[in-house]
Amino acid sequence: MMIHESRGDLDPASIAVLARVAHEMRQPLSAATAAVTLIKDDVDAERVERAYRVLKYQCARLFRLLDDLLVTATIGSDVTTLNKERVDLDRVLVKMMEGLRLLAAQKDQRLELQLSAQACWIDADRVRLDQVFSNILTNAIKYTDPGGHIWVREVMICDEAVVTIGDTGQGIPPDMLPRVFETFVTGSDHVRAGLGLGLAVARHLVDLHRGSIAVVSQGHGRGTEVTVKQPL
Repeated sequence: MMIHESRGDLDPASIAVLARVAHEMRQPLSAATAAVTLIKDDVDAERVERAYRVLKYQCARLFRLLDDLLVTATIGSDVTTLNKERVDLDRVLVKMMEGLRLLAAQKDQRLELQLSAQACWIDADRVRLDQVFSNILTNAIKYTDPGGHIWVREVMICDEAVVTIGDTGQGIPPDMLPRVFETFVTGSDHVRAGLGLGLAVARHLVDLHRGSIAVVSQGHGRGTEVTVKQPL
């Protein structure tokens, strides 16, 4: 048997990334653990039901984080594959919004969904498409202050489905706009900014769908709009 020796030292950048991953995983794991304890010990049906919803939501957060890390590892390669099918984009957006309402409710934010008048069908990977819009909406919730407004609007223009996710949040400084799609680039320091994978993963998956994604912001405190276009 051959034994290969390799250095175990990590460079500072890798250590910083691992620390951020650990930080991002700690909060949902702590909340999920508390919910499991309550479900086990509490006899009040209403409290148990609330704890179950918390547990389900926090597990979904962890799965999204792991999915983003896995996709990030494939950016720049041909490893990521799509399982395309005929998808009702309206249903994807409705389900995505419902999955994140609890996160917005914790900050007393108003979520608005406006769908096109006609059914919007596209050829897409349903799971990856949900990942795209969930990442964008999660960012909007994260960088919007309590009581803010976040909207998701879908229209059909010519041969494209156009989905815009906008917010009244902190906005993006002009010098940061060119870097928003880079991995591990995060927002302002005074926000618990996360890993900085959401938009990088979203662009990679949109590119695989032969679509386009763009971010517009008028600067600090003036909100952000992210627009995704997909062929009908």
